[in-house]
Amino acid sequence: MMAGMRNLPKASITIDAPPEKVWAIVAHRFDEIGEWSSVIPNSAAIDSPSIAQNNGGAPIGARACESTLPGISNIEETIIAYDEKVRRLTYRATAGVPAFMKSAANTWTVADSGQGKSKVTIEPVVEVGALGRWLLLPIRPMLIRSGKQILEDLKHYAETDRPSPRKQRQLGDLEKGSE
Repeated sequence: MMAGMRNLPKASITIDAPPEKVWAIVAHRFDEIGEWSSVIPNSAAIDSPSIAQNNGGAPIGARACESTLPGISNIEETIIAYDEKVRRLTYRATAGVPAFMKSAANTWTVADSGQGKSKVTIEPVVEVGALGRWLLLPIRPMLIRSGKQILEDLKHYAETDRPSPRKQRQLGDLEKGSE
């Protein structure tokens, strides 16, 4: 591992839905994570010709997200590697990361587990400077928890075609706030 790189632990979940369905949610609807993830209250596609030319053929090249993570309220993420055949994509935060992070990326893989099930794995990598190593320590557990939460929300959504109860509560709170 390069100096300054801090790999957060991989996280995986088995989903009782075929990999094609899960991949469609993760990759083909990359911009719609806000519909099912409670960590991301809102999201939207970023449309840019330069992104479309450099995203490896991904249907959606980038997204803008609102985040519930402290210190990361709005973030933009751009797909930097995409493989439809093996169902793997990597995106990098291109705006909105805390200043102590040089870069933040995440790789998602959707594998066929047989019998109509999928295994989804996320592999986050954060690069920080010397001071950032100390600043990352207190938020590391929160980042790990949020990754697991996103996977749990995805599992519920893929298996039921409805947002998780946690996301539904969030959506209810958002609707009450807009009245």
